[in-house]
Amino acid sequence: MWHVKERLGHEHLESLQHYAKLTIADLKKTHAKCPPPANARVETRPPLRTLHAMTEIIFEVREDEADGGYTASALGVGVHSQGDTLAELRANVKEAVDCYFDETMEAPKVIRLHFVRDEVLAR
Repeated sequence: MWHVKERLGHEHLESLQHYAKLTIADLKKTHAKCPPPANARVETRPPLRTLHAMTEIIFEVREDEADGGYTASALGVGVHSQGDTLAELRANVKEAVDCYFDETMEAPKVIRLHFVRDEVLAR
């Protein structure tokens, strides 16, 4: 649901209730009734022991020709961000990295932005 909230540009998760015709309380009740099986792994990230300490994280940055602004996607890690200006993109990328690498994980020391520009030549 958080991903949908972000994609639709909503500030609060509760604002999605009218799409799903459910309340947050309804979702919590359903979730409580259906615990995962005993052998299920409910991790959103790989276990810490399999995550190697990253010294740097590389983002592929593209300029959005149609809508303007910039998008950035980390290579090998599910971290994505965007910004209308380069300054905003840089700040948003730092924030996204801080959110992904919480206090239980060692965050990379360097964030590298790799700018990609497509150029089409007509014959």
